[in-house]
Amino acid sequence: MKVVEIEPQFEQEKIYINNDESSWILFRKLRVENDCGLTMDEFEELWQHKPSEKLQVKYNDVLVNCPRYSTSYLQPYTFSGLNHEANMNMPERINKLFEYCKTNLNPSLNQSLVNWYEPNGSIGKHSDDTRQLMPNSEIFSFTFGPAVRTFCLEPKFNNLENKIYHIRVEHNTLIIMGGRCQHTHMHSVPKVYNDNNRRLNVTFRCFKEC
Repeated sequence: MKVVEIEPQFEQEKIYINNDESSWILFRKLRVENDCGLTMDEFEELWQHKPSEKLQVKYNDVLVNCPRYSTSYLQPYTFSGLNHEANMNMPERINKLFEYCKTNLNPSLNQSLVNWYEPNGSIGKHSDDTRQLMPNSEIFSFTFGPAVRTFCLEPKFNNLENKIYHIRVEHNTLIIMGGRCQHTHMHSVPKVYNDNNRRLNVTFRCFKEC
């Protein structure tokens, strides 16, 4: 498959990633002053909210630790066969970003998943479980911290546009996955072995009301 390398800029860009244009991604870099981006001091402040233990997931019917630390805020979140309860005490800086997104991007946002990645942290190929989400709602993914990684997006099926997207994610990067993206594509952030820096990923979603 052809690999498309992308380095987000401050000007946002939207790309349709399949032939019928039912799936898309939007990406941009954030400014601290106008876009609710974080300073490095604010990143360090949020890092202090890292849970003391990693969540467990099912892999081949065996419980294993995630290669990252995670907390779901405001709504319980089910992934890898296990339900993870919600923490209702969202950190102040994440709540500020959350309210900014609700006001300026999507008022239906009602959940946040935060992942703390140590230098060896990663997330494998997957699609989000859309049974929990409002149909075709966007997923907002923010990256903060000194680590530089590659967000990989590839089609699930051979009849889709034959491209894999590699998006450079660094401090103050936003990626939005929209349309049928979770049905047509998988995404991942592979492990790297030559970077000792940390990364924080903050995602916002539109969960179905219980």
